[in-house]
Parts: sequence; C-alpha cells; structure tokens
Amino acid sequence: MAVMQLVVRDSDAASAGLAALPNPLQKSPESFDDASTHALLLGSNDLVEIGTQLCALGFKVKSVDLVDRYFVSTDDETSEGIGEALIGFMSRGDVDSARRFHESSLMDGIYVAQLKLRNTASGGVIALAQDGILMGDEANSRQVAQGLAEVMHLRLVE
Repeated sequence: MAVMQLVVRDSDAASAGLAALPNPLQKSPESFDDASTHALLLGSNDLVEIGTQLCALGFKVKSVDLVDRYFVSTDDETSEGIGEALIGFMSRGDVDSARRFHESSLMDGIYVAQLKLRNTASGGVIALAQDGILMGDEANSRQVAQGLAEVMHLRLVE
C-alpha cells in the first residue's frame, strides 16, 4: 500500500493544482512545504465534507476512525453508534446533513481521524486521513485524488 501526501501547488498556471506525492518514509506533511507547494492539512470537518462529496461521485465509505481530542480511539460502542450514523449521512452524498451531524452535540469531543473508502468502479480501498495523508494502491489513490481535485475545484497535477 502506497503512502502519499496531498499537496496544493500554487506556482505558475501550468503546475498549479492538487498533487498526490509519494511519501514512503512517512515524512511530516510540513516537510513538503516550499515557496509554491503546501501540504493539504485536512481536519475532521474536511474529511467529513470531502468524504461525503466523494460518495456523490461513486465512492462508498467503508469505515470512519473516530478519536477524542487527544487522538485516542473512541470506545467500540461510540465508534459503532456514532460511526454508523455518520457513514449513513455521508453515504447519501448530502454535505449539509453530514456537516450538521458532525457538528451536533452527539459528536462533541469526537473527531474523524481517517476514512476508508471503496472505489465502486474498481473495488479498491483507500484511506484518507487527517493532514492530507492518502494510503492505497496507486490506481485507486489516483482516482481518489482526481475526485478530491474535482470537489475542491482544482486541477490534478503531477
């Protein structure tokens, strides 16, 4: 499984856009920053919104990893109840409903650390995590990156 870092390039018009750069050594996201490239630091809200939009593009959320503010995994009961409800909202592709649930008192102090998504066209599974970390095989990761670029209104660049 390849590990990639999502970055936004904002240099000249030819290379501006979203890129998924190989990160086999799992360096920190900030190590990808330079004058024209910035790591895409996704948070819990971003994962919910982007995951919901990817569902509207044909992906399916397999699971959500929920954590507390100390980044400790939530207990099984919370993960199952809240996680299943959140997946339900996301699977409908309705960003407003998913956002409202994520921001509700039910999820107070609970955050999404990672999503696992299935590409319904190919059957491949990828993981999209906070700080813009993308894990999966290259073909499926590229399709997710293309979907991310589309929902973020960016071009996918190399």
